[in-house]
Amino acid sequence: MKNEICSCINFANRILEKQEIINNNLSNLSTIGFKEKFSYFLKVYNKKNKNIKNEKINYYNNSIGQLNNTNQPLDLYLVNKNGWFLVKAKNSKIYLTRNGNIKINKKNALSINNNFLIGINNKPIYIPKNYFPKIKNNGEIIINYKKKFLNKEKVIGKIKFKEININKLKEAHNGLFEIKNKYYKKYLKNKNLEIKTGILEGSNVNSISNIIETTSNSRTFNTIMKIISTINENEKITNKILNINN
Repeated sequence: MKNEICSCINFANRILEKQEIINNNLSNLSTIGFKEKFSYFLKVYNKKNKNIKNEKINYYNNSIGQLNNTNQPLDLYLVNKNGWFLVKAKNSKIYLTRNGNIKINKKNALSINNNFLIGINNKPIYIPKNYFPKIKNNGEIIINYKKKFLNKEKVIGKIKFKEININKLKEAHNGLFEIKNKYYKKYLKNKNLEIKTGILEGSNVNSISNIIETTSNSRTFNTIMKIISTINENEKITNKILNINN
């Protein structure tokens, strides 16, 4: 009976872990560039211990999220679904993000969520004071200036992109990702990806399917709790009968 209870408890814990992921999906319905997350448990055989264990596998919905027209020139949408912007965080690490909501920070650099946006020279992109940048669909950053009464354009940088499937990445924090070590060298090269301005990619979370999954998990969890309760009651009755007979 103890083994049965342990199996039920392990199953219940797996449901709670899955539900935690679903809750996170639903809480990010309006988060820019958020990718829906799923999990499943895979039985893995360990040759050394000759044991079979359940290993949790996370994977992501790689579809494009809802597109929202903002008409803001610094709002960018990566057309390729495997495309990523690169940002440098306060800890100096480089991360990947689908969030194209770009701002000009206090240091006059382009940023996403207070992280520096990275250019093809692997450095932050600074905008000259009193100028407002224009971003082309190939990632080039342009400023307009006057020279001898003529309007001129000058390229001051280019946004760096990467192209890699989200399921080859590992989640860091706040919607940021890192390239898994075994894929790192393969994806070092720059990619020329197409972007569109004035558009932001929203979350790709399917609220209906997540709510249905929540209901299903709740029912399954309650059933497991009832099974555990029944096993405990049966064990008490069995022990009582054995004590009487003794």
